Parts: sequence; structure tokens; C-alpha cells
Amino acid sequence: NIKESVESQGIPLVQWNLKINRGVVTGYNDAFIISENDKSLITNDDKESVKIIKPILRGKDISAWYPDYNNYYLIGTFPTLNLNIDDYPGIKNFLLSKGRSRLEQDGKGRKKTGNKWFETQDQISYWQDFQKPKIIYPNMTKYLPFIYDEHDHYFSNDKSFILTGKKLKNLTCFFNSKLFKYCFSDNFPELQGGTKELRKIFFDKIPVKKITAIEEIPFAKILDYLIALKKEKLQNDTDQFILIYFEQIANALVFEWYFKKEFEKASLSVAKHLEKLPDLNDNEIIIHQLRKIYIIMNQENHPIHQAVFSMLSIPQIELIMNNN
Repeated sequence: NIKESVESQGIPLVQWNLKINRGVVTGYNDAFIISENDKSLITNDDKESVKIIKPILRGKDISAWYPDYNNYYLIGTFPTLNLNIDDYPGIKNFLLSKGRSRLEQDGKGRKKTGNKWFETQDQISYWQDFQKPKIIYPNMTKYLPFIYDEHDHYFSNDKSFILTGKKLKNLTCFFNSKLFKYCFSDNFPELQGGTKELRKIFFDKIPVKKITAIEEIPFAKILDYLIALKKEKLQNDTDQFILIYFEQIANALVFEWYFKKEFEKASLSVAKHLEKLPDLNDNEIIIHQLRKIYIIMNQENHPIHQAVFSMLSIPQIELIMNNN
């Protein structure tokens, strides 16, 4: 009944005017995905090379909200760029050090294509989408983590997908929520070891409730807080607890979005109170701001605190939370 109610409020993602693309297929990751040290060696001798060397996430770097980035880079010689490799001697020499025959796209080195030896295997005609706000998620996962990337412009490898379009902050909160996992985890086929396969053909069919720009504001705010917290690479227990609390608030916000009548009947509310909280100011120490915001929201008489700790009185939410 819960799943039917959630589905009835949404429309399939395929109708959302979104684009889902696979991460970059290089055909030879050992050559095209490089470490920080390799990047330095290449760019020290060839300043132009920095223009086509981009930060990249591997499937295992993807965690909820913000990635565990491990300083890997992609040599982005996409065929659609029509590059002249002689303009980038640092990259040319580095790739050649991996073996020209292994790089050839002739069916012996790499898959047979019409691409040049120094180019990635796939055309990646959508390479500019990596520079746009996007959601990144793994193609196979036990945990269904989703990243929102607006400023870092990460590329990702072929163990992941990127999703571009509008209302992405709301979608990120929904995809990372307990409600999404409860209702839609079984929509994805299970592979060995409980891993789920998140291919586009399955993802397109997920129905999600539409939202206006104004209604998305509280989702954007809690998402900004969560990303900022994850960026801090939290070390102490107190800040880790703040992260958990903010995730609970994100869950409460999604629950309120889908169970409006139940929240109103219980006199609980989240969204309208989140809107009133401050935006983060880049001129102040971020972690200090987040700690202050946490203190505000964690006061016993604050409506958000009351909603987070009282929403289990709603039977549907109690069932979902206990199931997870």
C-alpha cells in the first residue's frame, strides 16, 4: 500500500526530461585514469595538458551526498574533441609509455573502433554534461548512494551513470532517502551478493513526484548542508552525529513530501522551517556555521526536531524506518 501510494503521486523519470548517460569508457583504464603523481609528471612538462585532464570518480568512490574522492584523473581525449595529440606532448609520451599496440583500437589492443590510438574508446559526445550540475550514482551497488555534483565537475568511469536535468537537488534527497530504498530497491535486479543493478532501463521507470522551484528550496538547503558536511571529512564524533541528524532531517523532508496529510494530522512540519534557516556563507568557516545550524535545529522545542523524533508516530513511517 505504501509503494502504491508513492507511485501514484509520481510520474516515471523517463517523462522528466532528464538525461542519463554512462560514465566514460576508455577501453584501457590503466592508461587513461591516472594518479595525482602521474598528473603532475605530465603537466610539469606540458602545461597545455591540464586542459584535458579532469578529476574522475570511480564506482567505489561514490558515497551518499558527496564522494570519497581519491585524487584520480581522466585523460579526456574524447574522439568528439578531434584533438591533435602532438599539441599535448606530455599526454602523448605518457600514453606511449603504456604501449602503443595496447592502445590501438584494432580489436587486438582495444575494442575495434574507428578511433585513434590516443583517444578514449567511446565517443563521449555528451562530455559537456559532466560540466553541468548532475547526479552521479554507481551502476552496481548494495547501498544505492547518490552524489550531487554542481561545482567540482567530476567525470566518472564506466562503473557509474550521470543524470542531468532539472530539480536535481530534490531528486538527490529522494534517491538517498529511506523511502526510495523501501519502495524501489526491488525495482532493480539483484546480482550476486545482494548488489543491485541500476541500469537506465530500470531507472527510467521509477515514478517520482513532481516539484516546483519554490517547493524545492528546503530540499536544496538540507542538501547544501549535507554536502558541506561531507566535504569537511569529519573526524570527531560530534560532527559525525551532526551528519546523521541532517540525514534524518532529509528523510523527514521526503516523508513530509509524500505523506502531507499524515504530517498535518500529527501537527508536524519540516519544509517551511528549513526555508527559514540561513544559507551557508563562503566568507565564514563552514563547519562553524553548520554547528550553529545544528544547535538551532536540535533544540527540543524546534519544529524540525519535533518532526524528526515524532514522525515515527505515523504508522507508514514507523514501518519504513524499522524495515531499514
